[in-house]
Amino acid sequence: MDLEILFQDLLASMKLRPELRKLIREAVRIAWEKKKAVNEDVLSAARKRVGALQAKREKVIEAWIDKRISKDIYDDQMRKVGNELEAAGLEEGEAFIDLAEAELLLDFADWMLENASGVWASASFDSKQRIQRSVFPGGLTVSKEGFGTPEIASLFMELEKKTSELYSMASPGGFEPPLPP
Repeated sequence: MDLEILFQDLLASMKLRPELRKLIREAVRIAWEKKKAVNEDVLSAARKRVGALQAKREKVIEAWIDKRISKDIYDDQMRKVGNELEAAGLEEGEAFIDLAEAELLLDFADWMLENASGVWASASFDSKQRIQRSVFPGGLTVSKEGFGTPEIASLFMELEKKTSELYSMASPGGFEPPLPP
């Protein structure tokens, strides 16, 4: 049998159970809520910095209009303030990731994990190698018995391990409603 088809079959067999998908989504939502609280402080500081830089830019413009600074100094200061504003704007953008964006990323990751076999089959040679390395970072061997890997913790195994940890962190039954099927 063709080695590529065997590998494709292996990828197709490595799908997450539906209950693990739900737990991963819930774990991401919880992590997002925690990060959002921290990021609100970062976002506030970034917005203050943008406001201060915009005020500085206005002062530089006024100084140039009033002929208190030369064109060279004006250009230099505007370039510096522009660079700082750009950096502050990036900080502001990075500080806030909407839950809807996180959901979109989860949807894509879920689709990618569900369709890893098909994605791999239609990928370029370089992309196939990247996919193979991400799923099997320790490499992959082939024998008469099938595929093997020296590293048990592939991407899929790691996800299952993390979600199993979530199960162990739940409070005893009776305190919270059970998870829907």
